[in-house]
Amino acid sequence: EPQAILTAWTGNWLERLKTLGHTNSSAKLWEGLACLAAGEKDKALAALTFPKGQSLRVGAEGVRVFYHGLAAAAVGNSEAALAEWTEAARAATKVGTPLLPRLKEAIAHMHWQRLHSFQAADQWADVLRHAQAVQTLTPGEPSLLRATLVAANRLATAAAAAGDWATAVTHWQTMRGLLEQTPTLGPLPPVLRNLAIAHEAREQWEAAAELWAALLGTMPRRASKSKKKAAAPVEAGGIPLDEQRAWL
Repeated sequence: EPQAILTAWTGNWLERLKTLGHTNSSAKLWEGLACLAAGEKDKALAALTFPKGQSLRVGAEGVRVFYHGLAAAAVGNSEAALAEWTEAARAATKVGTPLLPRLKEAIAHMHWQRLHSFQAADQWADVLRHAQAVQTLTPGEPSLLRATLVAANRLATAAAAAGDWATAVTHWQTMRGLLEQTPTLGPLPPVLRNLAIAHEAREQWEAAAELWAALLGTMPRRASKSKKKAAAPVEAGGIPLDEQRAWL
């Protein structure tokens, strides 16, 4: 952490760096870290912002990018921080370079922050975008799956109301895939029904027929008491009942 830079040595690193008189990249990196640790966010951002063509060794450049993102987030530009971190992770993965420790966690945390803020603002396309991005980092997280389902349902319902059946199908199909993988998250039949109706609206009769058949396949069959199976319960903390009803 940046604070460790200050506590590991006696004296003020920030003042010492200012007196070095060096303008090389390494000195700028250390200056930025010292400013960030001292709470001087704007100065840290300026020091860690390198002009085009200026860079550090591969390992040190990763450190600069990570803390430049922290500085950007500290001054209120979280979108820029997330974009920079995401690009750095993508570039590192492409060439097989190990990611800087905590970079993956920082990206996931930033996505979650943005996701919650967009949920509060009812901006469901942005919620879905961030939820799907986090899925690549923390796949299978139940709260993330629920956020994805709710966002996809809101978008599908709005698209269907506007007559945009193609978009509605895309989002309901997303829901179908998640519910088939994790049945305890919520009921699948309403989604199959919505998909069938959407395909009928687009005059895609074969696809609609397959979905009606799939829906019938989910219906309970008569059986003797000894052979009856209990339906899989929806787990605690699953999709809220009002959201489930919204699918009908």
